[in-house]
Amino acid sequence: MNGVNLLICDDDEDTRALMSQMFKTHGFNVRLASTGTEALDAMMEGDVQIALMDIDLPDRSGLEVARVIRSQNLFVRPSLIAVTGRTEPAQCAEATEAGFDLYLVKPVTMRQLLTAMTTIPDPTDRLAS
Repeated sequence: MNGVNLLICDDDEDTRALMSQMFKTHGFNVRLASTGTEALDAMMEGDVQIALMDIDLPDRSGLEVARVIRSQNLFVRPSLIAVTGRTEPAQCAEATEAGFDLYLVKPVTMRQLLTAMTTIPDPTDRLAS
């Protein structure tokens, strides 16, 4: 997934820094966001191909961000992957309904994240319909 534009949105600074470093070593172009508003702004620019999003963010939830993104007619529809501490099945269903493609429960390893990314459609082919 060399050169894929990846957004990492998590309110924990250490998590963002660690994930950023790991994904950059795997050839991703990484952008960071610490709030739902920052994530939404980044994705509205249209170059984010995959977004790793926490659900519980300080200003607006990752669920709300997903709903807004899925309601937009973006040229490139980013793949949305929830990376959260929420473990209840109903919460996973809510994330899927909001528009997330995958739901991962923290803690996750780099191997799990990379494997998950191979199960979603090629992000370079994610043109909005």
